[in-house]
Amino acid sequence: MEQGIFRILVENGTNERLDEIAMGDEAYRKASQELDDAILERESLAGRLQEVDKRIPVLYGSLMAAYAKLAYEQGFKDMAEIFAKSLKG
Repeated sequence: MEQGIFRILVENGTNERLDEIAMGDEAYRKASQELDDAILERESLAGRLQEVDKRIPVLYGSLMAAYAKLAYEQGFKDMAEIFAKSLKG
């Protein structure tokens, strides 16, 4: 039991003291801030990626609708041309 309490006290005391020391170190604070910034950037990018992922199927649908419209119009023009040639012919 004594070892358990001693271990807990040492770990807690060491971690708390080390945290205070680390926060007083400029390089540690800078690295910590850069890590925080990178995490926020990743979250922002993940959100933007999700938005883009949602837009892609919609854009494919728009692209296919435009293509189908062009194909229909061209088919109608071709049919009219063939019909006109058959009347002259």
